[in-house]
Amino acid sequence: MKIHIESYDPSHLDAILRLSLRAWEPVFQSVEMEMGPEKYQQYYPDWRVSQAKSVESVCSNQKMPTWTALDEGEVVGFVGVKVHGDDNMGEIDLL
Repeated sequence: MKIHIESYDPSHLDAILRLSLRAWEPVFQSVEMEMGPEKYQQYYPDWRVSQAKSVESVCSNQKMPTWTALDEGEVVGFVGVKVHGDDNMGEIDLL
């Protein structure tokens, strides 16, 4: 395995979305168990749609550098970073 990191390319989006939804599924399942199905539905009627929108928003934001990790051309990770203009410090927004 040799990981290659490159700037986000829109051709990566579908794979990034699949990866993100797969990663978040157990989290949302756990939250549903803790909250109970009725309350969970009130807060998260379709978490997949909202999660996909969040990921797409980060990836398409020109002011937020995003990088993709690839293993032999297959997307295996990504990171979106917010850079603060006042001090040029950055923070991971989405991983």
